[in-house]
Amino acid sequence: MRKEHAAVIADYSVFVMGGYDGVQNVFLNCCEVYNVKKDEWRFFASINISKCAFSATVGNNRFIYTFGGYDGQNRLDGIKRLNDSSEIEVTVHWVIWFILRLKSLCRLLT
Repeated sequence: MRKEHAAVIADYSVFVMGGYDGVQNVFLNCCEVYNVKKDEWRFFASINISKCAFSATVGNNRFIYTFGGYDGQNRLDGIKRLNDSSEIEVTVHWVIWFILRLKSLCRLLT
């Protein structure tokens, strides 16, 4: 049983990442994806640090971003971007640019 994980939806798929095993309390770094159309699960890229209690979102229906979390010893404050093979650190400057672009888009839609 996975607990305190993050999940996002993108392109007919549900991505589930991190969390911890509710039985042995082992922190997880694995990511799995459920394809709604094919009704099947598969493994996706692993996150670099096993963690739980973090947030995630999808940007541009292409990248998954994770925010913060807890690794069993420390509260994490990093922002990471996942692709299909790895997780990379994202600089705060890029995130601020992304948020500003998102705000501009929201203004156009209202």
